[in-house]
Amino acid sequence: MGIEPRMNRPAFMSDNVYVESFFQTLKTDSFKGFNFESVEDLRANLAWYLDRYYNFKRRHGSLGIKSPDEYERMAA
Repeated sequence: MGIEPRMNRPAFMSDNVYVESFFQTLKTDSFKGFNFESVEDLRANLAWYLDRYYNFKRRHGSLGIKSPDEYERMAA
């Protein structure tokens, strides 16, 4: 599928900091304490997390501790 592993460049420890932060948040918010019965259950949980929670309700530090919806309403 053309996917290649990504490694930090020597002396550049922050190359993947945003991706690492996202995946830590994903694991903590979405997976911790869950035992999924099937791949479909995992996919449904991921879809809910990304489509309904992370992008709309979860507060983001980069947005002044506001959810994306709140931030967009404030900016409009």
